[in-house]
This record gives sequence, C-alpha cells and structure tokens, in this order.
Amino acid sequence: MDAVFSFFKGIVDLGAAVMLPIVLIIIGLFFRMKLGQAIKSGLMVGIGFQGLCLVVNLLTTSIQPVIKYYQTMGSGFTTTDLGFAAVGAASWSVPFAPIVLPLIVIVNLILLKLKWTKVMNVDIWNYIHFIIPGAMAYALTDSIAVGVIVTLASSVLALFIGQIVAKPWQEFFGLEGTTCSTLSYIGTTFPLATLFNKIIDCIPGLNKIDVNMDKIESKLGFFGDPAVIGVVVGVLLGIITKQDIGTTLSIGMGVSAVLILIPRMVTVMMEGLTALGNAASAYMKSKMGDDAEIYIGMDIALGLGDPCCITSTVIAIPCVILMAFIIPNMTYFPIGLLTIVCYVTPMCVMASKGNLFRSIVTTILCLFLVTFLTNFFAPEATLMMKTTGVHISGMVTDGFFGQNPICILIGFIHRSLDRRLKLMGHTNHYLAIEGEAKDWEEAIRLCGQAIADAGYADETFMNACIEREKEYPTGLPSEVPVAIPHSKVEGIKDNCVCFLRLKNPVTFYRMDSDEESIETTAVFNLAIKDGDQHLEFLQTLMQAVMNKEVVENCMTKELNKIPQYLQEQLG
Repeated sequence: MDAVFSFFKGIVDLGAAVMLPIVLIIIGLFFRMKLGQAIKSGLMVGIGFQGLCLVVNLLTTSIQPVIKYYQTMGSGFTTTDLGFAAVGAASWSVPFAPIVLPLIVIVNLILLKLKWTKVMNVDIWNYIHFIIPGAMAYALTDSIAVGVIVTLASSVLALFIGQIVAKPWQEFFGLEGTTCSTLSYIGTTFPLATLFNKIIDCIPGLNKIDVNMDKIESKLGFFGDPAVIGVVVGVLLGIITKQDIGTTLSIGMGVSAVLILIPRMVTVMMEGLTALGNAASAYMKSKMGDDAEIYIGMDIALGLGDPCCITSTVIAIPCVILMAFIIPNMTYFPIGLLTIVCYVTPMCVMASKGNLFRSIVTTILCLFLVTFLTNFFAPEATLMMKTTGVHISGMVTDGFFGQNPICILIGFIHRSLDRRLKLMGHTNHYLAIEGEAKDWEEAIRLCGQAIADAGYADETFMNACIEREKEYPTGLPSEVPVAIPHSKVEGIKDNCVCFLRLKNPVTFYRMDSDEESIETTAVFNLAIKDGDQHLEFLQTLMQAVMNKEVVENCMTKELNKIPQYLQEQLG
C-alpha cells in the first residue's frame, strides 16, 4: 500500500505542468488517438497550463506590494493563516491517504462505465479538495472509515456538480469538451453566485445594470481595451495602497499583461483539449450511442481567460481585507485569501454571464462568506492540523475550511453534535473569584489555589501553568484583553475553569508575540484533564472571549452567577 501511495504522491508532486501531458496522452491513447496526435495534444495542454501558471504567478508577483501593504494591518489577530499549500501537504499524512488515492480514480471509471456521470476528472493534483475534508472528518471522529467515506463522497460530488456546470462552463468560456471539477469553486462559489444573481434580479434598478467587457471596449474604444483597463485598475490599486510611482506603474503593467496573456495561454491549452475531446466524443458514441458525451474535468484556472475575471479579482482584493474589520469576532486576518481571489472569480463571472457589475458584487459577497466561515471553523481546522502531526501554536485556519462545501458541512454537523452533547449533561466545572495581584504569576497562583481548594487539581497544575506562561505567554489582545493560562499535567483531577476578576490590571505577555504585552483584569485559568479535550476547549474558550459581550458580562455579574453564565456559554 505504501508503494501505491508513493506512486500517486509522486505523480502529484511532479506538478500539473508535468503530469497533465502524461495523463492526457494516456487518456488520448485510450480513446484511440494516434500516438503522434495524443502526444501533441498532451504537450499543447501542458504548455498552455505551464504558461497559465506563469501568468497567474505574474499576477501574484505584480500585486505583492499590495499584499505586503495589507499584511501590516494584520497585527492583533490571533489565528494564523496557514495557506492552502501547508493544509494540502498536511492532508497527505492521514493514514488512509494511500487507500483513497487509487480508489478515487477507480470510482470515477466505474461511474463512467455505469453512465452515472459524464465527467472524467483528470485534475489529479487537486485531489486535496477531497482529502482535506476527509482529514477533517477523521480528526473530528477519530475514524479512518469516516475519513475514507468523506473523501470518496467528495470526489463523487465533484463529478456530479462538474456535470451540472459543464454546459454553462462550455458556453460562456468556449471550453468545448471540458468542465470544471475543482470542488471548492463548483460546490460553493457557483451556487452562491447563482443565488446572488437571482436576488439581484429581484432588486429594481440593480437588475438593469449591465456592464460587460465587450460593451466597455466598444463604447470607450481605446480606453476600453483590456490592456488599458488592466493598467488603469492596477494603477488604482497601487494608489489605494499608497505605493510610489514606480511600484504603482509596475502593478498596472503586471495586471495589464495578465489580462492579455491569460486568454492566449487558454487558447494554447484548448488546441490540445479540442483534439482530445473530439476523440473522446467519437469513442463514447461508438461504445454507448450517438447521444453519449464525456467532459474532461479540469482545474478552475482554465476559466481565467475571460478579462472580467482578472478585473473582478483586482477590484475585490481591498474588499477582502476590509472584511477582517467588519465581520464580528474575527480572529483571523485573511491575507492568504488574497492569493485565491482569482480562482473565486471565474464561477462568479460565469454565473453573472460576464456582467462586470454583477461579477464584482457576487465575488465580494462570496468572499465575505468564505472569510466568515474560515474564521468560524478555525477550531476544527486547528484540530485537523494537530491530528495530522503538524506542530502549531495557537489557532490556525485556511480558506479551504471556508469554501470547501464538504468542510463546511462537516463543521456545522460537528457544531450541532457538540451542542447536543452539552445538552446531554457533558459539562465542565467553573469557578469565579475576585482578588488583587502584583503581577501575572501571582494572578495565576490565585486561580491555581482556588482550583486546588475546590479539589479539581493539585499544586503541580498551578506550578506547571506558571512555567508554561514563561515560555508560551497567553495574553490575548482581544477587544477586551484577557489572559488564558493553562497546562496539561497529571495534577488535574477534573475539568475546571477558574475566572479571576482582578481589582487592578496586571501585565501578561501576548500569545502572538512574547515581546508585546497586554494589561488585563480578566484571567481564565483552564484545567482540562484529557489532552484532546484540552485543545478543543481552549479553542472554544478563545472564541468566546473574543466576544466583547462575554467578557464584559463576566466583569459585571455577581460572582456567584458567573459559573452558571460560563456554563451556558462554554458547556
């Protein structure tokens, strides 16, 4: 089994630009193409995809000064944005990865044979869209069987949705014989964008706005040319982010180049895909009848050829950053989402039928929900990363957990089940005390002594919390700053949280920077016996105290009412 895993992992590690031609040559030969034709088709697709990747990287490089500008605004956010590469790499370490990789391919072939789907998913490098929700399910249930089922179900869902989006995908982008099989975008972005367009249809005035790139070009002439639009939009982005003249012009030229080059690269890809699609269509008709069709499932990047996509991308970038400051209880700064905005826009543009106004609106709305959900499911994301063996400190997340439909579903199911467990009497113990302390160490001793006196831990717990605080401080720079000292030691006898309300503020160093500090009068000392529960409850507590109202209630309620209040909030 390790050999199988190594084989598939090796394929993925080669990258799409290398493996795509090889996979397509094999598929071409299967569909009875001549060897020379199959090789040429595979090479043209690979060359086009390589060029497409280079152009997308050019976009990322061009707007890097913009990303750095916004990155400086992200101080004070306590959840780390890992980026999709780290999450994807971690997902490969789950114990069932060697099993599901060949199974995904086998299941696809079986469904094709049974005529249950018309999609052949060649997007092997994007199997992480299936494995990540499987890894998440495995982390939350500790069941390999559940992880395997979720992974395979995700791959099948991508086939069915890919078949649904095939027609609009082909009609709008002109990509005959293909469909998009990238689950996160066809399973979340496209349905949301379609819904938002239907809502716009019902709004008088807005439903009459029709702005598309062709109309802009015809009405504005030279100034409506995609190259000029790219320069203008890029320069405006540079001005917004206060770049110098040279950098601003470089951003403008970079965006302009992307608008011109991406359609060219897509054209190169389609030269190869068209020949392959014709061969596949002829083969399927000979085997299954004249009405038989097959769609080659491809990466979302194939849809970037429309100028509306890049224009919407650049305009949406500042809005993504703004969301960090307007979404309630945000602990995560979405700098990583900036690199995937360009992959969100194709589905929004397709659902909006090229209407630039609607494309921008739906892109922003979709990204708002993605940002919210990415922050909301940070505890589940953190647990998944811990389960895969990644050493992390504090909470982490990534856009995958806010845009993959299966990750979203699993997250909500987990929250629902967790809430039911609480109602069934699975509770922790809570204490509330008041006092004075000269420094953070004395504050922890007050909490630790209260926990020991109540019989929930011995003094080794208190000492362990102090020692841990020296190395890993727990000051949380939330809207109302708090400290959450904790430790996992044998001295804990039963789960307990002690809330300390200080009469005068004391200094704790911040958990995200041991060189910066906070002043706080609210301390939550956490003692959880089980290691897995410790992490999960810590995440729950951190989310709760990010809510200003929760902390303020703890600071103003009578001491004897606080334990019950915390019980209601935390379980």
